[in-house]
This record gives sequence, C-alpha cells and structure tokens, in this order.
Amino acid sequence: MRRERFPAAGAEGASARVVVRAPKGERITETANKKSVADLGDNPGVTRVTDPFTTGAVSKDGTTAYAVATYKASGTELTDAQHDALDKSLRSGRSAGPTVEAGGDAVKVDTAMSGVGEKIGVLIAALVLLMTFGSLIAAGMPLLTAIVGVGIGISAITALGSTLGLSATTSNLAMMLGLAVGIDYALFVVSRYRSE
Repeated sequence: MRRERFPAAGAEGASARVVVRAPKGERITETANKKSVADLGDNPGVTRVTDPFTTGAVSKDGTTAYAVATYKASGTELTDAQHDALDKSLRSGRSAGPTVEAGGDAVKVDTAMSGVGEKIGVLIAALVLLMTFGSLIAAGMPLLTAIVGVGIGISAITALGSTLGLSATTSNLAMMLGLAVGIDYALFVVSRYRSE
C-alpha cells in the first residue's frame, strides 16, 4: 500500500515529507494550493515528488495533501544549497496562502553546539560543585573530565557520522547525556575519595 501511494519514499536517498493544508474555506485542489506541491520538483537534487492528487494522498474533506520529495543523495550528503532551496520552496508555498510544513531527513536541522543553554548549564554546575566541595580544584575536576569526555565523543560522532548515517541530532543528544553523566559520576568518585 505504501509503495503504491509513495513510490519515491525509498531508503536510497533523503526525503522531505511535506504536508500542505489549504486556507480556511478553500480546497487543496485549487491552483494556488496545488502549486505549493509542484514547486518541490524544481529543487536541485530532487529525483521525484509524489503527486498527492494522483496517489490518493489527499484528505477526505479535500483540505490537506501529503507529498514526498525524494533526493538522490542521503540526508548527510545534502548540500546547504539543497537545504536552502527546500526552505525557499516551503516559504514560497506559505506565501501563497496554505499552511506548508515538512519533516524528514532532507529538512535542515540546526545542529549548533555549545549554545547558550549548554554554557548556562555548565556555569550552574560549576557553582553548585564549588558550593558543595568548597574547593576550586575539587569542583573543577568533575567538570574537566565531563568536558574532555564529551569532546572525545563529539569528535568520534563527527568523524563517523556520515559513514554510519547518524542523525543530525546525535551530537546534541551526546552532549547533553555526556555532560550530565560525566559530571554525575565524576562527582560520585570525588565525593567517595574525600569521604575515604
């Protein structure tokens, strides 16, 4: 059933799953709304876009359609230009009136690391450790080991990410878990050492 409706949604390349909803009082089959889906095929690297109007991927009330744009390259191999072209198509579709949203591995994910949240978290952890241990060296040791461990882990993920096909969010998840667990276990070891 899935292959019949979405033949381009294979595992060979990245895909963008696009949902288009017509403005209130309109139907998705109107020309301006249909154009939001048709424009996806003009993007660089797109090999195929399923037509929701021929595959039956339109809601019963005629207000929402679902299309899949399939790329030749995998999600980790897409260029910034291809991501930007997809974003531009989505913005263009929204400017015509309908609500247009996309998901899938072809959609650009913000993978900025060492953001404000992480920096604030490390500062708060440093203050708590300093108040708990009363010593800068004892407070700094758990932080230092956690940061070194996270650095090694992120380096390995970056080096092997495209080879293993890891998700773009893997680095962020590894950073959050690494800092939490690294500080926690280092704190346990230092606390045990001091009590002994």
